[in-house]
Amino acid sequence: MKHTYRAQVYLPNQFHIQPHLAQLDSAINFNWNTIATSRVFSSLLMYVSKETPSQTASRLRAVIQTAELVIYDGHFCFQEFGVADFPSHLLNEALAFVRDKDVWSALAPTSDSVSEKFLIFSFHFKPELDNSGFVGWLASHIKTAVGSGVFVVCGQNTLRGGIFDYWGVPVSVASAVINEVNKLRVSH
Repeated sequence: MKHTYRAQVYLPNQFHIQPHLAQLDSAINFNWNTIATSRVFSSLLMYVSKETPSQTASRLRAVIQTAELVIYDGHFCFQEFGVADFPSHLLNEALAFVRDKDVWSALAPTSDSVSEKFLIFSFHFKPELDNSGFVGWLASHIKTAVGSGVFVVCGQNTLRGGIFDYWGVPVSVASAVINEVNKLRVSH
């Protein structure tokens, strides 16, 4: 892996995940109260604008051209664990943890030959650019150009521009997808 970033999804208290948050706090030695009183919440505002489809495409081409793109080495898969069994052993490897009422799903590196494998790439955006609509725009482009669906897991890192995205595509079409992304990054 070239870089390790962690995207974490926190759910409302109705899901009773407080013990898991304490486990995350101690595992990564981070005080969430510090960040809660910082500028994170003031930077969570989304852009709301009205524009034509042509204006949107033009704006998002500028966004992708200036975004930091990282393509991760190796393959990744989703690993599932019962909701009571938070996979703390994956804290240093997994890129994301997402939970529903039944399972924790960890997006983590794999060498397993039977699991569905994905190539992962990520974008960190320039904070001064409106990146709203980016996921839908790029996902539609990839579907049209390559025929593949994608999955996206988003996180927030105020120190690096705000919202960032992890994108997953099947290994079988990874080269074609990265080729399309690179074309968009250099197109005018």
